[in-house]
Amino acid sequence: MSKSYINARFNKKTETVDEFNSFNEARKMLKEYQLSDIGHTYWISARSTDEWRNDTKESEFEQRISALESAENTRQIEKNFEILENGIGSSVSYKNDIWGEL
Repeated sequence: MSKSYINARFNKKTETVDEFNSFNEARKMLKEYQLSDIGHTYWISARSTDEWRNDTKESEFEQRISALESAENTRQIEKNFEILENGIGSSVSYKNDIWGEL
């Protein structure tokens, strides 16, 4: 299935403003864009702009990095709980700058 994009002309420049998995979905939203902003021209395209594709790639990369960091944080938390459950942490005194030893 190919994607459909809604492109628009802003200040003599073409920009992709939305992405859809189906043409029918794009067609429904095109009407909404046209009704909400009569000052610009909107149309459906089979291609997005280079800017859209680059932003999408960067966004996907950032999402992957975030997921990896989240997984690493989860593993660290699980490791800390395991240490506490095994009693290794029972001999450690925790110090708080405000309240002193806990």
